[in-house]
Amino acid sequence: MVTRLRWVRALLVFALFGGCAQFQLRWVRQNEPIAEKQTHDLSANGANLQACMDRLGAPDRVWESSKGIVLSYGWLDQVFWQFEVVVHGTNTSIDGRTVFSYNSTSDGFRGAVLVFDDDLKLKFVRFGMLGDITRDLPRRPTLID
Repeated sequence: MVTRLRWVRALLVFALFGGCAQFQLRWVRQNEPIAEKQTHDLSANGANLQACMDRLGAPDRVWESSKGIVLSYGWLDQVFWQFEVVVHGTNTSIDGRTVFSYNSTSDGFRGAVLVFDDDLKLKFVRFGMLGDITRDLPRRPTLID
């Protein structure tokens, strides 16, 4: 009898509040990571741009910096969760509901940056969070013909 009463309570709570609160848990994986050994072999041999792209594939971004030509590769492998509560009948938004949301999202893109000199020879490689390792590699303003 007690077990049946618990199920009835659980169903009642779910029926009353099921549309008001939600929890999401997702695993997001984007692009394959590059192993440091791959780039170590390239930098030890003084590889050129073509050899690096043959080994690593096409980069996510390419730009010219004051330090040379920059190729960046980024990847994401992260568990993402979000909890959201919706309160209906309030006048604080256009559709008459207020949403309170909290999540674990962060700029979690890890990556590698390869910098080449004017002769397109690999100068150096960095690994880390893309926002951190590209901070001192600003993009030059360029004119487009």
